Amino acid sequence: MERYIIALDMDGTLLNDKKEISFLTKNYLIKLSEAGHIVVISSGRPPRSILSYYNELKLDTPVICYNGAYIYKPHDNVFLDMNLMFKKDLTLEIYNKIKPYVTNVMFESLDNIYIDKYDESLDSFFWYRGMKLHTGDINDILNEDVYTFIGHYNGDGKELREVLNKAIENHPEIKLRFWTGAPYFELHFEMATKGVAIKEIAELYNIDKDHIISFGDAGNDIDLFKNSGHSVFMSNGEKSDLIKTKYVSVRDNNNDGIYYTLKEYFEDKLL
Repeated sequence: MERYIIALDMDGTLLNDKKEISFLTKNYLIKLSEAGHIVVISSGRPPRSILSYYNELKLDTPVICYNGAYIYKPHDNVFLDMNLMFKKDLTLEIYNKIKPYVTNVMFESLDNIYIDKYDESLDSFFWYRGMKLHTGDINDILNEDVYTFIGHYNGDGKELREVLNKAIENHPEIKLRFWTGAPYFELHFEMATKGVAIKEIAELYNIDKDHIISFGDAGNDIDLFKNSGHSVFMSNGEKSDLIKTKYVSVRDNNNDGIYYTLKEYFEDKLL
């Protein structure tokens, strides 16, 4: 049997709009795992908002969190976690340069969230519950290195983009990404991408690129697509000239797009 890594973005991809994994998709992914394939969740989410879905799929594989800034294996104390974090001093240096141009910022470690003011949208994505939430002036409350550098802005973001690029011009290892369809941006390390992360995981399992199937729906999946032999853009994703994939999903995320696309791909293979 040919063994594949199946890398899955979550929001807009694995999850439907109710933030659920459908019955058909869940059971088919469990079937593929039991057959020896390697199902990997690859998300911009933090570990805590991935774990329940990971357990639902009965996985025992590494998880890509924060778009590749943190890779860990739940329930495995032997696995060596991989991470890239923003140093506290650098975080504050950049923050103070862009402070007048943003309406809110959020940073987090595995245990703490530091945010200027509460943001319901970010809460729904990052799941603040169970975390120590610190609000107020970031200069006063931030006291450690962090995984995320996320900001909210008003307007079209053109002026902010210029300010951000100026703020990181002496740090070529840091890149800027605007979220698709939402007024948020994030800074991330060039090496902290889903694509770099999936290459690391592929090496762990001795899987070549041609045996990586990836699913995603947005710009943060571009590097994942580039490092996959079989890249699938969800039909519900927001189209962009920057996103180039080998396939488009047979159906969207609300209609078992992953299930039907994988079933079509594997129908002639021995599972």
